[in-house]
Amino acid sequence: MVKVKKVAMLPNLFVSVTYDNGEQRYFRSKSNDMEVNTLNKKAHNHAGFSQMTPGFYWIGEQPEIEDGRYFTMNGQRYDGDDIYVTGQKHLH
Repeated sequence: MVKVKKVAMLPNLFVSVTYDNGEQRYFRSKSNDMEVNTLNKKAHNHAGFSQMTPGFYWIGEQPEIEDGRYFTMNGQRYDGDDIYVTGQKHLH
């Protein structure tokens, strides 16, 4: 299987993963899922804003890659092999 070489958080809370074969995959971060679920539950104020703090949106990348397979970003652990198979090749 390919190895994770680079990981980056995108402004829309998607994550970009670059592999050692040069391919990239994109996927929703767990932070993105939490935000979508919060908005779907209507956990926002009367102006339509989420009640989450700005720190939720940007904790800072500081990705840590483990053995070329797993990586941790913003305190969440991900499996690079799973993302390679299920992630999107392009963002539309």
